[in-house]
Amino acid sequence: MDGCLYLNKIAEAHNCISSNRRIINGMPVIKGTRIQVSLVLACLRDEMTIKRNM
Repeated sequence: MDGCLYLNKIAEAHNCISSNRRIINGMPVIKGTRIQVSLVLACLRDEMTIKRNM
């Protein structure tokens, strides 16, 4: 499955995620921000913590 298609399916399933072609070319983001879902998932994959990023 295409990565963008997968992320858009996640956006459809959760109301805290939005996808709009006019915001970052339609990449799913945390609603009300420009934080990409793919970035959050990559940070989780790399076992990053909130304390580490501050």
